[in-house]
Amino acid sequence: MNERGGKIIASKVSNAYFPQKPGSELGGPNWACPNGCTTQTFYNWDPTSAMGVSESGMLGVEGAIWSEHLRTEHDMQFVTLPRLYALAEVGWTPQSQRNYADFASRLPQRGLDLMMRDATFHLASEVSGWKSEYAPTVVEELDSSASVQEVVLLAAPGLTQEELNKIKLTAKLTDSAGKEHVLPLEYDLARSFHYTDENATTGRIMNSLVRVMATIPADLPEGEATIAVEGSVDPTGVVSGTARTAGVTVTASSAVTVKASETEPTDPTEPTDPTEPTDPTEQTDPTGPTLGEGETEVMPKGVEADDADLNFRINMGRS
Repeated sequence: MNERGGKIIASKVSNAYFPQKPGSELGGPNWACPNGCTTQTFYNWDPTSAMGVSESGMLGVEGAIWSEHLRTEHDMQFVTLPRLYALAEVGWTPQSQRNYADFASRLPQRGLDLMMRDATFHLASEVSGWKSEYAPTVVEELDSSASVQEVVLLAAPGLTQEELNKIKLTAKLTDSAGKEHVLPLEYDLARSFHYTDENATTGRIMNSLVRVMATIPADLPEGEATIAVEGSVDPTGVVSGTARTAGVTVTASSAVTVKASETEPTDPTEPTDPTEPTDPTEQTDPTGPTLGEGETEVMPKGVEADDADLNFRINMGRS
């Protein structure tokens, strides 16, 4: 290769084959790495020396994956992430500037990024510092009627449905008159962390994003109010096949404007006149569909009746 000016792309089995299980605690193929091909294995190798070629003869590295052990996109994500980050740095960072300890210290933040992208990944046990994080949800306006609002978005990698009791949060709303209202909270965990079978290579799911939902009371006075959420999250339970995530203390506060409800209440004591004539100039749309006897109008799947969901935005910075 060197004599003839050949160039190669390196994909060394123990350092770049994603189907090899990522840790000793897991089941899966391990013929290249009996104890698992970890992030450290994927990071700590020099392709040029491993392949016996000069730097000019190395075009790059390649991570290989086959699907005989996988069934879903989440299965594929679990065996590639976070080891893909390690392999990427092997390819683009000069060997003299690479340091695994530095890489491992940066990796937990990538876990939070992956959760926000709805990706599954392995909580590698050789990496310390996997962490939980949160962000207050900005509720720009409320009306004076009762409602349920998301007030915090919580990311706790590895949190299971059974560990929701590890979330110890309280919330209060201070209205424009200075009165405090304790807000009941519920936790919406759309898809919790789990294994279908820890010794299989399929059925592994990582998300554990928790929407903290607060019940807002009715008849709040108009004006500026504040919603504050405090407490802690401590996912300390043991889930086989994963490292544990550190807890986090939550201190979130956001301002909100309370406005009068747009729906005017009706007076039930005021009678209506069924004989009142209708306005003959009021036109109906002759092209619109009419409903037959027994039919019900149904909104198409995925289409909301209004844009209420746009009344809040996620602010990933703390306040």
